[in-house]
Parts: sequence; C-alpha cells; structure tokens
Amino acid sequence: MACCTLCGKRLSRRNVSGLCRLHALTLASQPVHMAKRIGALRQFAANNPDRVREYCTKASRSRLEWCPPEYRDEYRHLTRKKQIPAPTARQIIEDLITAHAARYSRTGELQQAA
Repeated sequence: MACCTLCGKRLSRRNVSGLCRLHALTLASQPVHMAKRIGALRQFAANNPDRVREYCTKASRSRLEWCPPEYRDEYRHLTRKKQIPAPTARQIIEDLITAHAARYSRTGELQQAA
C-alpha cells in the first residue's frame, strides 16, 4: 500500500498524487501553485470558449431550475445589482410569479406580454 511521501500516512489505491489530503491541500494553497492553476484555467478558457460557455449555461440552468426562464433576468438583477441575498430574491420572484398567475386568472392577460 502506498504512503504519503511527506508524512508516511497510508493512502488509498485511487490516490495518484502520492500525498495525503492534508499535504495536498497545503501544497495547493501555496501562491506558486495557485498561480499555476489559475494560469492553466485561463488558458483552457481562452482555447475552448464554446466548452466554457456550454458549461456555464448548463450550470446556470441547473442552479436556477426552480425559476421559469422569463423571470431569470429579474432574479439575476435582484441578486447581482441589488445585492439581495439569494433566498430573499427567490422568495420575491416566487411571490411575483404567484401575483402574475393570479392576475392572469382574473384578466387572461400575461404580465410578461405587457
């Protein structure tokens, strides 16, 4: 069984770094290694803009799955521009959806169309 090269702690078979979790995290938090990792991410993003855009779109859709697409811009406005905490902004949007549904049931007119 493999051991950490720095402290001798036993490692699982899946470990490929040769370091225990503590030493791997310590090494990763050093400025030299952080700069190297950030540079690699920036280079990947520059070389693969379509993949990055696709990943961001999928991530956004899954995080905002609860929110209908026509209300997502409003939610982003509340959280980013107005800096309202996400749970509060979600409650505001859900109340807005409820109000628009009630208005639609009374008038037959969609709020988004107005």
